Amino acid sequence: MAMKVKVFVLAAAQSRKNDRGEYLHTVVCEEGGNFKPIHYPVKFQDCIVKDHYYLLVGVSVGDLIRLSDTSRVFQCGKFHMDPKKLKDYLNPKTESVDDVLKSPEKRTVSVKGILKKVSEVIESPNSKRRELKIESMEGSMSVVCKLWGDSTNIDVPPVDTILTAEHMEVSQYKGTIYLNSSVLSSLKETKEESLFEGEIEAIEIQETYSFVIVNSKTMKLPNDLLETVLPNKLFQEGVFVRGKCTGMTITEMKKFNPAKKNKKD
Repeated sequence: MAMKVKVFVLAAAQSRKNDRGEYLHTVVCEEGGNFKPIHYPVKFQDCIVKDHYYLLVGVSVGDLIRLSDTSRVFQCGKFHMDPKKLKDYLNPKTESVDDVLKSPEKRTVSVKGILKKVSEVIESPNSKRRELKIESMEGSMSVVCKLWGDSTNIDVPPVDTILTAEHMEVSQYKGTIYLNSSVLSSLKETKEESLFEGEIEAIEIQETYSFVIVNSKTMKLPNDLLETVLPNKLFQEGVFVRGKCTGMTITEMKKFNPAKKNKKD
């Protein structure tokens, strides 16, 4: 039965496809305090905007709110939202991979771990996704995070980065727990500082930054920093470096001579 409901839009919409064609989706807070996904036709893309209040008329309301071509969208006044409940929803508690794997379905979580694998974008006629394998800090467990639709464009840090996948929804298929992205999902590299030292084993050059492998660890760094140890960004054997990382991004790096170090030792 068609209904009406007041909502506050929490995020910019993303596009999806199904057998009937393209549609938009985002997440809203209903008057009364429930948080729900909302699906609506593309014709409403300029009518439903983040951080605005609306009265939606002629919609289907259940676990999600669904608009049809005949639904109506009215701007309306504010309604009360519990600040703590809203903050908790927008900033879910960060959990370990082990805890997420024990979690019930449909919970919204943020998970911290080590990024071990990143797929290419996987496309089908009605969907596209990118899959990330995130391993526990102890290396004992792992979970797959699926970035769907527009979320495939999220900037993914290099493999072996310690990161937090934020605002993911717990799902299950054939007994296996995995995480699905939402319109609020993001990836944040952990800002933990660490030191590294060893021989440069390989480099990958990109337009504005590069990747180096030192002691089997892949790290990201600006091109101008790379050129301080490898002129013209050309790989050389026998180049030893030491430096500092924030997460898996190099902030300081210098060459050193291991022979002199050993002599000193």
